[in-house]
Amino acid sequence: IEDEKEEPEYYWAKNTARCLGNVLHRCLQDVVEKRLELGSIEKVEHLRPRLKAALLGEGLPLEQAENATSSAILALSNILEDERGLWILDPHEDGHCEYPLTFFHDNRYIRNIIDRTFVDGGVRWIIDYKTGSHKGEGKHLKIFLDNEVERYRHQLDRYEKVMVERGEKLPIKKALYFPLLKAWREVN
Repeated sequence: IEDEKEEPEYYWAKNTARCLGNVLHRCLQDVVEKRLELGSIEKVEHLRPRLKAALLGEGLPLEQAENATSSAILALSNILEDERGLWILDPHEDGHCEYPLTFFHDNRYIRNIIDRTFVDGGVRWIIDYKTGSHKGEGKHLKIFLDNEVERYRHQLDRYEKVMVERGEKLPIKKALYFPLLKAWREVN
């Protein structure tokens, strides 16, 4: 079984972004699966030593780990201030985090990992976290988010296809969630 290989190229991202994404994904998984409450921004700040240790464990040098830790704190704080972010992390029917799905394609098995999926209001949601950031605002931010939708559309469509092949009968909606930006984009 091989991991999915059709991930979009991270031409702007460096090792720091990849490591930050790994740590935030694990952190959000713990929040959902262990029903941890982030509580307040002050409580999130208390996670700083653990986040830093996790980033160092990913292999980041100390200086990069310091900066990435601040980004992780910002992402978690943003989720606390964002109704959509809190909704994503809430307990839901048939909810899963870092949900592995394997499918057979071109005479081989390929494993996919869905960041977050659940049923809410009779709809199956497939949500992919994106921990990238963008410095622009307004029109530039909108262009960035629209480009991200196009970049990840194929990946989310593949997740939907695998869910349907495994028997999902409910309507499916797909979305990207950007905790560093408090941004959300549905992918149609």
